[in-house]
Amino acid sequence: MSLNELKPDIVSGQLLQRLNDASVFAQVSNTDYEGEITNFGQSVRIVEIGAVTINSYTMGSTSDITIEQLPDASKTLQINQAAYYGFTIDDADNAQARIKVLSDGITEAAWGLRDNIDAYIIAQAKGTNGAGLAVSGTSATGTNTTSTNILVQFMEAARKLDENNAPAQGRWCTAPAWYVQKAALAGIVQKTENASVFAGGAQSLGNVYGFELFSTNNSVATSGTDRYPVLFGYRGSISMATQVLTSEVVRPSKQFVTLAKGLAVYGMKVVRPNQLGIAWVDYTAEAT
Repeated sequence: MSLNELKPDIVSGQLLQRLNDASVFAQVSNTDYEGEITNFGQSVRIVEIGAVTINSYTMGSTSDITIEQLPDASKTLQINQAAYYGFTIDDADNAQARIKVLSDGITEAAWGLRDNIDAYIIAQAKGTNGAGLAVSGTSATGTNTTSTNILVQFMEAARKLDENNAPAQGRWCTAPAWYVQKAALAGIVQKTENASVFAGGAQSLGNVYGFELFSTNNSVATSGTDRYPVLFGYRGSISMATQVLTSEVVRPSKQFVTLAKGLAVYGMKVVRPNQLGIAWVDYTAEAT
């Protein structure tokens, strides 16, 4: 295949696939609405219903039963973020080398976009309209966390999700690498087969108290080396959508290069804040 044969839809498909494979939140969020995105600034309606009223029934009663219209609890997902990439491939490289460089460049672009998207989702999830369940610590004072007390945080998160009727299947936790290490040191991480629940891109590192554990470098400290946000949710806590609007592989008229560029748009919404928990944690050295 030559560079001229790489059509925009092929490049867009490769980029979106690699982006979704790289993104942690593409694995743990509801992404059902991606196919509806056609432009930046679009609003996507997330169709949901509220609670259905359950009434008592008396056997033998001749009274009419109460019929209600399903309560509308729909929400709006705004596609309000945009990011792009652009790079050139010099003609000094041979044709096969240029194909490899292009493929590698798309992979790197996907990783870069992944960081943008995951960082944005975490920023929103820890904000005012984000996680509604306080698991441990606060944004002002994090909980000192070691392998001796980390299980308590998972247990607290599980209890709060249980109390808010969050499904047990598809629960997840996103955390910085050091937090994952603390869980491993505590010996509480269990390897599980989660292929039926998660999409299979960014891989779960194991299961802790019912939560599949994912490491992300986008879970960064609020200040200095403390107050890292750790999120606990399930597959329906967050809805997100990403789309590559345009991608091109072109030949600039005044240069001996091939230019690759692309534009992606995305958005997210915490659709069930009462089923998304956050722990604010401080890295603490293990006792020696």
